[in-house]
Amino acid sequence: TLGFEVGDQIIKDISKRLEVALDKKGMLFRFTDDRFVFYVEGYQTPNELTNMTDIITEVFKKPFRYPQKTKHIHPEIGIVELSDRYTTVDELMKDASIAITYMENGVSNSMFFNAQMRNQVDREEVIELELIDSCKTIDDGIIHLEYQPKIHSTTNKIIGFEALARMNSKKLGIVPPSEFIDIAERKHLILPLGTMILEKACIFTKNLVDLGYKDIRMAVNVSGIQLLMDDFLETVTEIIDKTGIDTRNLELEITETVLLENYSLINGVLQQLRNRGIEISMDDFGTGFSSLASIGELNIDIVKIDRHFIMKIVNGFEQNLITTDIISMAHKLGLGVIAEGVETKIQKDYLIRHNCDIMQGYYFSRPVSESKAKAMLKATLG
Repeated sequence: TLGFEVGDQIIKDISKRLEVALDKKGMLFRFTDDRFVFYVEGYQTPNELTNMTDIITEVFKKPFRYPQKTKHIHPEIGIVELSDRYTTVDELMKDASIAITYMENGVSNSMFFNAQMRNQVDREEVIELELIDSCKTIDDGIIHLEYQPKIHSTTNKIIGFEALARMNSKKLGIVPPSEFIDIAERKHLILPLGTMILEKACIFTKNLVDLGYKDIRMAVNVSGIQLLMDDFLETVTEIIDKTGIDTRNLELEITETVLLENYSLINGVLQQLRNRGIEISMDDFGTGFSSLASIGELNIDIVKIDRHFIMKIVNGFEQNLITTDIISMAHKLGLGVIAEGVETKIQKDYLIRHNCDIMQGYYFSRPVSESKAKAMLKATLG
């Protein structure tokens, strides 16, 4: 925004300030346009290096003034201890960059590198590469789905499943969903991953329908990133057509926080999905910005009460009032209610007494494989 000449002048001025401030304390090198290397020998304690970073930080407290603009610059400092491990400057700079990514925003502008950071970065790189490979083919075995049954509170029978993605890395073994989903989002892989998960879930749903379970409904989680894509509706339609399922067998789950990304746009997309016969459920209800008062404005069909509230269901009445209010208000608005995270008989019985429609949780079943899901359906529905 300042132009090439001014930008180049800023770099030169930074160099001059650093040279003055760090005179005779070590050797200063300009590595790239906006990166400098300061080499120090003979320090005894980490505190000595911390004092050095304080000197560097002080250099940038005074703004850089130019005719066009006054520029405030905030340095980020990664500290690496030189060892025989490093054979090139690039390797050294990579670890310094890794250290910078671990800085806590607003707490410090410097960070010491350690081996655990490198191990974590190496782990993330393995996961990223395997996710890329997995998104290219639907049956590579790295990403698979498990299915947690949803139980109708009146009939006590399975009325559907929630499809949950699992990762079995060839190099790392089981990777928690929270980890690989986070990496997929940061590495811009959530779109192909989400599309693959939706297709896998729809293929299995069609299989169940063909076995005679024509009213089964499969819930699949979708992210805000997916919903904001121009071709999301087209992608969903293509998968439905390709797998041959009926839209009444599909439910898409969103979280409350998704709506914070672009409320009006996403709410409009949800309505278009509902117009096509796909039910929309709001996961983790009660943990985000939505309230009982505003829920009627959302284009959803079902609310899922967050497990945080279900865990608090005990014999004492007072602790259960929020759950009771959510069920009652949702029904008045014509919405279905699912309770997730049901783990005890006390919770189950309470939810049945207060007319919760559907229950889901370890009390009934953990997420299971396709073969076990079929066996459970056969045992309960014939």
